[in-house]
Amino acid sequence: MKIILVILLSSVPFMTHAQKASKQVENKSDTVITKDPLTPGREYWVIHNLKGNISSQGFMLQGKKDGTWREYYDGNSALSKIAEYKGDTLNGIAVTVSASGSVQTEETYMNGKKNGLRISYSYFGGRMKLLENYTDDILNGTKKTFYEDGKIQEESNYKNGKRDGVVTWFLQNGSPSMEYTYENGQLQGPAKVFDENGKIKQEGIYRNDNEEGEWKEYKDSVLVKKIIYRQGQILKEVQVKK
Repeated sequence: MKIILVILLSSVPFMTHAQKASKQVENKSDTVITKDPLTPGREYWVIHNLKGNISSQGFMLQGKKDGTWREYYDGNSALSKIAEYKGDTLNGIAVTVSASGSVQTEETYMNGKKNGLRISYSYFGGRMKLLENYTDDILNGTKKTFYEDGKIQEESNYKNGKRDGVVTWFLQNGSPSMEYTYENGQLQGPAKVFDENGKIKQEGIYRNDNEEGEWKEYKDSVLVKKIIYRQGQILKEVQVKK
């Protein structure tokens, strides 16, 4: 993440160079516009808030955002966002920063839509709390959520914005608590529930979001009951003799 910020911040020297190289500086009360002497129609805008502090700055080309833009908090003028634009549309990396200076989100855009990894971090400590993949603004691929201490909480897979495949939830001690199978957003296939020690507590099959067929219940890994379902309705329960 530090590498990303360094790369984005490295474009600052252009502003200084452009201001020295060009005398064509225009003041519009809250905006200072510096002409780029090398590229017709390209300018560097520095926009101020009512307090006179910089609220945002970046490149404009033919009146549209182009290149790296930075936004700042009104209260303390601290950096709040860095984003890359092309033709006034998000195109490239977008990073948001908390008022305390820690990175909050990382995203990558293509033509205004999220593509690739999106990562969000906790406000304090900067630990990763969410990782997901996008294709044209739609969830696709691995998604993970994390507890505050950084341990995995949920791991799943998405296809066209819906859960698809095995989804596993974890306890804070790292043991799995549930493992369900999805298809196109519906519960479809094997399901397992575990106790606090990671031992199997219940297992069976889902069909179209309903329990179906034989389900088994365990205590300390020992089978104690069988339950027969049809479309989510219990047909029969059988206690298993020890």
